[in-house]
Amino acid sequence: PLFARELMDALIESGYIKQQGDAVVIIRDLSQARLPLSIRELVQARIDRLSDLDRLILKVAAVIGRDFSMRILHESVPVPIPETELMQRLNTLETQEFAYLISADPDPVYRFRHAITQEVAYEGLLGEQRAMLHQAVAVAMRIYQPEAHELLAHHFSHGRNSDEAWVYLVLAGEKAFRDYANGSALKYYG
Repeated sequence: PLFARELMDALIESGYIKQQGDAVVIIRDLSQARLPLSIRELVQARIDRLSDLDRLILKVAAVIGRDFSMRILHESVPVPIPETELMQRLNTLETQEFAYLISADPDPVYRFRHAITQEVAYEGLLGEQRAMLHQAVAVAMRIYQPEAHELLAHHFSHGRNSDEAWVYLVLAGEKAFRDYANGSALKYYG
């Protein structure tokens, strides 16, 4: 079903078909359509059709995780963007079924509609871009989600900030130990 849905979306977005109620109408010769052969290619093609800013927002969201807070996203995007415009861009991503709102108050939280969308967006980043964005996400999370020790350790580690990652790994280990999650504690203490 996911492949079929992504294929339909790709054909609609590239102007080969359109949906009219429950029917699908062919408006251009389908034999001319260059169709991706895998779900990853379909998702990547859809991402590639986004505007530069929407694509950047989607990629930063992918770094944050499957669920992403608008506040963390706003603080992590490497270009200045007013909150109202970010909200409009998120509405566009929601309309195009890349993500959907799962919680509105107090800080809107979105979820990628499919894990593969997050994976493909994340994989589209170069190593240096990933590291820079993980560092930006970690800095924002330290402000807005200071108790998320495991996530902070993850983002600082992938942001190539081993000193901060170590601090949060120890805190995560201590929390796991207090919660009697000994297996997790051992994992964090390494």
